[in-house]
Amino acid sequence: MKIIRLFIMAAIIPMMASCLNDNGGNSGFSGAGGTSGYANTANGYIQFASIGNWYIVQDGSKDWLKIDLMRGNGYSFYVIPTHFEQNKTGLKRTARITIQDANEHDAYSTFYLAQYATRGDGSLGNAPLVKTIKGDDGTDITITYDDKCRPTTFKMLRNGATKHNIGFNYNDKDTTLYVTTGSNTLEGRFDEGYQPDNLTSETDTVVYKSGIVANSISMSVERLLAGGERSGVSHLVSGGQRFGADDEHIADSLKYRHIYPDGRPVYGEDLKLHFGDEKTRVSNRNQSVDANQLLLGADECNPFMLLSLFRNMRNSYVITEATAKNGRFTVSTVLNPDKSISTMTVTGKTGNTVKYIFGY
Repeated sequence: MKIIRLFIMAAIIPMMASCLNDNGGNSGFSGAGGTSGYANTANGYIQFASIGNWYIVQDGSKDWLKIDLMRGNGYSFYVIPTHFEQNKTGLKRTARITIQDANEHDAYSTFYLAQYATRGDGSLGNAPLVKTIKGDDGTDITITYDDKCRPTTFKMLRNGATKHNIGFNYNDKDTTLYVTTGSNTLEGRFDEGYQPDNLTSETDTVVYKSGIVANSISMSVERLLAGGERSGVSHLVSGGQRFGADDEHIADSLKYRHIYPDGRPVYGEDLKLHFGDEKTRVSNRNQSVDANQLLLGADECNPFMLLSLFRNMRNSYVITEATAKNGRFTVSTVLNPDKSISTMTVTGKTGNTVKYIFGY
């Protein structure tokens, strides 16, 4: 993004000045504010209109927030690019920005910009990147990332056969994500956390939806493939939980359906989710991937959700038990010293177990 400066026409200056002066201490400026960012957000902006010459006072953030222009002339509206260093502290941090009139001490505007503790995918900014996941059922997953901690490739093998081979290309100029699957290329626009609402091609679609059901929030991700294959997972989250950048949330239930194009029976699960005692729960934000997506096994794992491209679908804690009318799944984990997952063992409804080993 380039610095944008628009000159304010002389004809509207008196009207603008009158409006601005009504704000007392903020006289001389209007519309001052800017964009906050996730732990791995690279760029943002601040904007304001100024009558007089001005300069910026930046408190407590110069080591992680860079502003492209620190002083300028009046009678203009400015949009100024900002640049974030990655937040690897694991904590939210805040910058205090004051636009100060160069000639009038009492003319200023102050606002705050935040850089969140979590990345766009919902993991903490200091969480290690999962590069491999190996299961004793023949699952072999390899993931690569760019310097913004965004996935660039995802490959899954099952007993040596390729199940998924996906590439991700981010166009930061127009915020478009291109996803190559081998058979086609999906695309979608992403936000400041590099999260798309949907990915589409001529034949395939991956879409996120949300809504209100009674007093709960319903969220779902559905994947439709060429030839009629279709899968979807939905969460029901009880009311009162928030979905701000760093807020934690867990779903009460999970519904999964997989429709096959070759006549096989529909596979489905309706599960009540449990996350263990509040004091001993295992965080699902201490590694880059959403470990809960392995609950039903690699064959039913949506790679876009494992990579947490739809962050609201990522439960903040690891599922310990998922119960159905005809049985239950249980999950146990062993953690590394940094609290990321070292191994995760899933026991299915028939008693079969799969142990996954996470590599970083």
